[in-house]
Amino acid sequence: MPTGLAALLSLTGFVWLGVAIARACPPFGSGHLTAWDAALLCFGSSFCVQSAARLGAFGP
Repeated sequence: MPTGLAALLSLTGFVWLGVAIARACPPFGSGHLTAWDAALLCFGSSFCVQSAARLGAFGP
C-alpha cells in the first residue's frame, strides 16, 4: 500500500507540474499558493511516504 500511495503522489506531482508549466505563472512572489506549491507538496509527500516505508513505519 505505501508503494502505491507514493506512486500516486508522484503522478499527481507530475500533473501539477504540467499545470504550472502550462499556466506559465512565476514559481514564487505571489501571496497565495500556486500550482508550483501543489507539485512541491505532492513530491515531498511522496518522498516522506517512501522514507517511512523504508524505515518500517508501516509494519512488515
